[in-house]
Amino acid sequence: MTLFVSTPRSRSKKCFRLLLLTSIVSMAFLGTMLYTKSEILTNSRRVIGSAYWILAQHSDEIADGLLVKMASKNPVEGAQCSRLINGDDFNTTKTESNMFRRGRSRDIATFSKLIQTGNCQHFQEVRGYIMKPGSLEEKSFPISFSIIVFKKFYQIERLLRAIYRPQNQYCIHVDLKSDDELKYNLANLTSCFDNVFISSKTINVQWGKFSVLEAELICMEDLLKRPRWKYFINLTGQEFPLKTNWEIVRILKAYNGANDIAATIRRWVNAMYFTYLKLYYRTRHKEPAPHNITIVKGPVHTIMSRAFVDFIMHDKKALDFLDWTNGTYVPDETFFATLQHNPDLGTPGAFRGEEEIYDVKPQALKHSFYLTGTNEELEKKKSMTRYKLWKPIPCNGTYVRQICIFAKGDLPRLAQAPQLFANKFYFDYGELAYECLDELHWNRTRDEYLYGLNFNTTFYENLPTVRQAVNTGRDSDI
Repeated sequence: MTLFVSTPRSRSKKCFRLLLLTSIVSMAFLGTMLYTKSEILTNSRRVIGSAYWILAQHSDEIADGLLVKMASKNPVEGAQCSRLINGDDFNTTKTESNMFRRGRSRDIATFSKLIQTGNCQHFQEVRGYIMKPGSLEEKSFPISFSIIVFKKFYQIERLLRAIYRPQNQYCIHVDLKSDDELKYNLANLTSCFDNVFISSKTINVQWGKFSVLEAELICMEDLLKRPRWKYFINLTGQEFPLKTNWEIVRILKAYNGANDIAATIRRWVNAMYFTYLKLYYRTRHKEPAPHNITIVKGPVHTIMSRAFVDFIMHDKKALDFLDWTNGTYVPDETFFATLQHNPDLGTPGAFRGEEEIYDVKPQALKHSFYLTGTNEELEKKKSMTRYKLWKPIPCNGTYVRQICIFAKGDLPRLAQAPQLFANKFYFDYGELAYECLDELHWNRTRDEYLYGLNFNTTFYENLPTVRQAVNTGRDSDI
């Protein structure tokens, strides 16, 4: 596939855009005369935001050419997403459902043709990629992502489109056992972007095995070769952002060098208990962990500073511990969490507080392994990596391997969640939840520029993982 490069805009087009901008601003200010005094300030703010947004589309510094698309609501055909998000209407009619599915089928068919044409610029424009930084703040704070994928190309592309910014870096690891069509489509997709690439090595990823961790490490190593990025976030193809890129940047700046990697001691003990009972994959006998490391258990979802990623890949203590984890049960859920919660190792941005410990009875071990707690307990955990519901926490969708697959009834909670991403979505189940969340994310991104929205980061600044972080280089470190 040919990588297309944008051509310089002609002088006549620039003049036309300047005239268009002048006309829009003039008409908008005249429109404020129709408002009461109390409404003029709000309307003026919209005018200024609109003018800024139009200028932004054609600036070499900030967001590129989506004015026409982003000026609209980008609605999901056959659905009233705003009502679903507000919890007002969960009874989608059969006619509405059929309209939605027909519209989605047309979208997929058009998308399939686009990805095969080889016209990258056309593909980016039609799909709505933002091809310049959304703001100077975002431009100066690039983020790196790994995306571990196995299937559902259309859903993977939707995720990439939502999180894509040209200043960021994206490493996609395609499972070795994925079908040829997925590999072909992803090769075409990545050829359209300088900052999106397939990992240098691909492996057969098997749940519970070292390969899950290895896939992440391959992307980390590849991403460290790319300059400038400040933080790393690992994703899978079945997730979707709850925050815009600008909001994520604000949150990560509030983290100020801290990592967000949750951990418990009890859950790790339970997992090993099951292993020894041969209910899951067997592990080889292990001597105590090296360097007096205290083992903890945590989710695979992480937010890491670049310094932490560099420590993982190059520090001898980290590499010794990595070798120790090879062969243990679900090492991806012990490796990152353990390094984060052993600050004496010198881990950048490590956590010096107490790990969570579940107080469960031995006969309840099986349930404790899966149970993450009530909504109140989840709030206390204060990990902002994922909004994720484990059984028996109420779920409006369905549970698959104890994890909630979101449906439209979950939209009100998803819209208000403080986490950065949500897990998980199935492309062929609960489609409206995914589509309406995509619409909401699009509209929020647009409104940041149209209306100059504020985003208060006080909540994130006061998270335990931030307040009790060490080895960050900050003056507050003890």
